[in-house]
Amino acid sequence: MQPLMIDGVRFAYCWLGEIVPELNNAKVKNIAKASPWFNNFYPSGGLFSRKSLDFSSEEEQTAIAKITGWAQDYLRWMRDIHGASAPEEINLFNVNYFKNPEGNLNMDHFANLVAQEVREETKRKEDTATNLINNESIFNSNGLTAPNIGTVGLAKALYRGCASQYR
Repeated sequence: MQPLMIDGVRFAYCWLGEIVPELNNAKVKNIAKASPWFNNFYPSGGLFSRKSLDFSSEEEQTAIAKITGWAQDYLRWMRDIHGASAPEEINLFNVNYFKNPEGNLNMDHFANLVAQEVREETKRKEDTATNLINNESIFNSNGLTAPNIGTVGLAKALYRGCASQYR
């Protein structure tokens, strides 16, 4: 169960701290389209490319809001079970890094979310959200079940990447 909880925390933290700000920039400034991953999940179409997908559609914006809400709720839940007085103290995560999941999350803490880390220092240093989302071999729609594009595809790829990069 612990590996799945780790995957969930890493996904939620990265979604809220890295992906959501980029998607918000795409809405406001239209600059996220320069991100290496944006066109993989929100293709603009063309002669030889996949069907286009309108990032600004109500369906995509609703999906972003739902996943964002889930991520905030998940981090709140993890924070709360760590703070609850119970017969046994729970200390799986450094919850001080996500005390306020609705606020800005410091992505410098991404590699240190897990308390009592057992990975080697070099592996931890390489474990950044930036490395994850810029790693084309991990962060793409290949091998994902449908829907594998749009916001749902983006979330699936991020979850898969968060899980594979940690192990």
